[in-house]
Amino acid sequence: MQALDPQLYPIETLIPVCAGDLPSYSFTVSPHELLESVVRVMEQRPELPGMIVAGRRTGVISRAKMFERLGHQYGVELFLRKPVAKLELSLKSTALIVPAQTRIEETVRMALARPHGEIYDPVLIKDAEQTGLRLVDMHDLLLAQSRILANVSNTVGQLEELEKVINSNKTAEEIMLAALELLSHVVPYHQAAVLIQKADRLVYVARRGIGWEGAQASSYANSIHNSQIYRMMRERREAICIPDVNTVADWQHFSDIGNLRSWLGVPLGSSAHFDGLLSLGRLTHSPFSITEKDTAQVFASRIVQSLESKKKPAWRTDRLVEQPLAY
Repeated sequence: MQALDPQLYPIETLIPVCAGDLPSYSFTVSPHELLESVVRVMEQRPELPGMIVAGRRTGVISRAKMFERLGHQYGVELFLRKPVAKLELSLKSTALIVPAQTRIEETVRMALARPHGEIYDPVLIKDAEQTGLRLVDMHDLLLAQSRILANVSNTVGQLEELEKVINSNKTAEEIMLAALELLSHVVPYHQAAVLIQKADRLVYVARRGIGWEGAQASSYANSIHNSQIYRMMRERREAICIPDVNTVADWQHFSDIGNLRSWLGVPLGSSAHFDGLLSLGRLTHSPFSITEKDTAQVFASRIVQSLESKKKPAWRTDRLVEQPLAY
């Protein structure tokens, strides 16, 4: 199978799903540490949006507030050679702590609900294992939300781009990979795949997402066809959302498609040419919405209809070679 050009559909274009997907920084200080040592670090690392103060309670002091207070009259004399706790007390700093799996939109809502003087302070992200806290700049958070809203409002534009791809001279595999890239702009995911039925197994036609670039995974998902969920999808021709796959015993049949947490499956099918599955997954507990489900179904339907309208099938499952895909 021909290798696909990774420059055409780079993984870094994945749209962030949740707060944990955003750029974050780990910089924790003791309340007893002298502020001047913190200032030296901040000057050396201009990307840091602030500091996490780990005392009896967790606080956050933003970079902007620290330098602003030091710039006040007598600010250097009052705080620079004093413990961080003195500045923290003066600023009455608090911290908004958000689980890493929180959706971008909800994180923004919580951040903007803070008191007026704290709205632009960094947000603290707690990872799934609860082993650490990291700072997310409010600018990055608002930028991510803006990007999501802009892409969602341009669903029609993404479908128009898909139409151009389908009518191009690209191979079926390239069309599917391009479709996954376009879909990511309106239904954010961590991993996505198109699988086509071949005999009693499903074979990957395209894969895209975190952990799959350059992976030497099997080209087959060997046990999905035994799944009651998959059989029901095929019979009803209906998409299925699973908010948390850990609560579904039948999910054991989907183990080949990745260590996902939330999943959306959309059946692809035509008895004349092919039968298969569009799989969208998130590594965190971030359930797909009804709107996202409907959007994914529109994309899947357009892919199937467009490929069927061609004079010749875009592919035949009996021609798919049994070897790992190249990325």
